[in-house]
Amino acid sequence: MLILPEFGFPYLIDNVSGPVVPKFSWFYDATVNDFLLRPINLLEETQGPTVRVRINDFDFNIPVSWNILIVDEDTKMIDTVPITQCAASNCLALLMHPEMHDYYTSPVMLLDLMPRDTCTYVMIPRMHMTLHPVGQLPISSNSLPNAKRAELSYCCLLTPQDLGKHMGNMTAMEMIL
Repeated sequence: MLILPEFGFPYLIDNVSGPVVPKFSWFYDATVNDFLLRPINLLEETQGPTVRVRINDFDFNIPVSWNILIVDEDTKMIDTVPITQCAASNCLALLMHPEMHDYYTSPVMLLDLMPRDTCTYVMIPRMHMTLHPVGQLPISSNSLPNAKRAELSYCCLLTPQDLGKHMGNMTAMEMIL
């Protein structure tokens, strides 16, 4: 899986025995409602059912049991839902970068189910979500400074835990700011 390390550009972690250059990775901490750099202490590897997901025209695999942060298009309220729920509904993933105070949404598409596959990722502490890069976003006239934003890889938020009940009734902007 990809992570967003301290230097702000995507980094691929594809096995537990390979070298890990970054020392920190970005997470959302639900206990303090903030995005924080946390040390990379441990890599985890799971084997089992995985799903191929497409967000912002970027494809990646995650365990079937994981959750994703979504945004309600009308109310702008956020919630974490099982990734499998996105197959039956039109879920919009929240896309953001920790250095920017804006967010975007992108449809979540489930492309394929693999009954047995391996996913390697940074250990995600309890009450946290990892930021998974899904590529750059198109620049619009109402965006933040184009030169800075054009270089950034926006991220969706993933977690093996259901944090929706811990986050309460929160809008996307309340989370970002």
